[in-house]
Amino acid sequence: MSKRLADFTHGVLPGDIIVSINDVDIKQLSPEEVNEKFTSNGPNELKLILTPSEECLELSTRSIYLLDAHLGSLQDLLSSNNSNSNHICLRGWIKENGCFRGISVLMKKIYVNILRETSSNSNCLCSVGDMVLVTHRDGYSTGIVAELLPGGEYQIKLVPGKQILTVTSDDINRANPKEFEGMDDLILLPHLNEVALVYNLHARFLNSLPYTYVADFALIAFNPMRKLDIYNESVKHLFFNCRNRLDMPPHIYSVAQTIYARMEAEFLAREERSSTPGMNGSSSNIGSAPTFGRECISTASISAVKVPTQAVCLLGRSGSGKSVNTEHLIEYLLTPQSSQTSESLSQNINKSNLTARKMRAVMCLLDAFTCSRTLLNSNASRCLRLFTIEFIVEWETKAAQISASGLNVDILLLDKFRVTRRPQGEPTFHIFYYFLAGLESDIRKEYVLEDLTSPNLFMTPLQRPEDQALARSRWQAVHEAARALGESFEEAFIGGVCRLLAAIYHLGCAGAIPPKTSPSSLKTTTPVSDSPAEPRLFINHGAAERAARLLGCPSVEDLANEVFSAKNIDGTDGGGPQSPSNLELLGGFVANLYATATNTLRDLINRLRTIRNAKLN
Repeated sequence: MSKRLADFTHGVLPGDIIVSINDVDIKQLSPEEVNEKFTSNGPNELKLILTPSEECLELSTRSIYLLDAHLGSLQDLLSSNNSNSNHICLRGWIKENGCFRGISVLMKKIYVNILRETSSNSNCLCSVGDMVLVTHRDGYSTGIVAELLPGGEYQIKLVPGKQILTVTSDDINRANPKEFEGMDDLILLPHLNEVALVYNLHARFLNSLPYTYVADFALIAFNPMRKLDIYNESVKHLFFNCRNRLDMPPHIYSVAQTIYARMEAEFLAREERSSTPGMNGSSSNIGSAPTFGRECISTASISAVKVPTQAVCLLGRSGSGKSVNTEHLIEYLLTPQSSQTSESLSQNINKSNLTARKMRAVMCLLDAFTCSRTLLNSNASRCLRLFTIEFIVEWETKAAQISASGLNVDILLLDKFRVTRRPQGEPTFHIFYYFLAGLESDIRKEYVLEDLTSPNLFMTPLQRPEDQALARSRWQAVHEAARALGESFEEAFIGGVCRLLAAIYHLGCAGAIPPKTSPSSLKTTTPVSDSPAEPRLFINHGAAERAARLLGCPSVEDLANEVFSAKNIDGTDGGGPQSPSNLELLGGFVANLYATATNTLRDLINRLRTIRNAKLN
């Protein structure tokens, strides 16, 4: 068997589990015996019986129900496990074609047949014998209409308990036949009501299938709450070069590949109209986009053409997996796609590993600086992240191909006041705990962070050994991410961004005189205001000196003038005619300082600009 990545000619797909080798049950073989069979000392031929893993089921099958009447016209092209099956096996197609591309031609026929059969029954009223879903306080239960009662009531026999209930029409919804359970596209369900949709999504979730299509409108994604082996290079190659959404099973990669296909088709169609008006092509038919050579398109026309921007918006509650899916989406878009020869495949994988490493490094840094633990989510984003990927046209074997050339990151609506006014029972941003627990000794000494026992207004260093160990490992990951983005990036990150974090910590230790506090007993502080009611003072003069040195202020007095000036009242609680207190002014200054640190990190990332030309350490 070939050991090349993304070689599906033997019918072995990502996520396959070996059931038997040469008619010997895998359970009867030791791991050493199994490995030996795949070495040069093993048998000349191997007969493998495979079964897809649960989460990879839809890489080799499609969860679509085929009626008996439609099997005859399609069975020569698609192999179904049996009649009345809700899974269509695509293994033979992938073995022959190397990816999902082209399946949409067949899927369109299946869609038309299913929609034609089900449309006439979708809105009919319940009658005796119909399957229904009964809504109750604990959720939904399946039942059968046993009798129609006067006054719009129904007698329902629950399945499987056979309990008899009397309900109104408001408490029941039409259920889809069992063979439609777990369909990968909600538009194919005969009965499109809220309860039936939730029931179908729940069935897919229980089968470790986190993605579901809603026709061409959206992709629904669930957080599987565990790691699934459906995001890797081999899986990506199944989606490469697909031209239609129906080619692909529901997956975040299908969204990314659809973006590619739309941009490429639009570019080629426009170039056809502007450069070769005599050729046939259509921008509306993604599945039949033409291919043009370099000789057909002038350099001037390439620079003039503008491909419409593609946008993806991820919506959902905290903890639903938006950040993780964003990372997978962008990583896919940064992966070069080209012809699948062994030489170019090896080169593309090497490029992909580099860009994937950069993307993971960027996401690691953004998570540390913009995420925090909340009551709903241990890694909740406290901002809106906007990623912009630039694409250029490249030429490979005289054919035009669109590929990613640059990545730009923007951070909007950052909850900067979480540093100073975090909710009760919730910590501040991750980076402070990572930074204080894992900072290297030389940098710790430079930033005067050897002693962390002083009281701090804004954060409390971790106390439990296991928490400290975890934070140290996370800091190592953050530092490694900065190192992966280049030597100059690492220097600017440690010398600039981390310096601001240290200054914030020292300002938290410095504190401020609370309202109406007399300064007479605080001889170590220096007033910077002529107001006798509330002088502008730090409590811990030593911590204020350390913060001033890190921020480049000549003296504590100069720092105090900056901290306690009226320009820091933005976002404080001290509205109205009453002037803000010292604590509010300090909080505003620190919040703005953290926003500066985060924006500096963003600017450092955006300075990399070009994906492939960025120097990696």
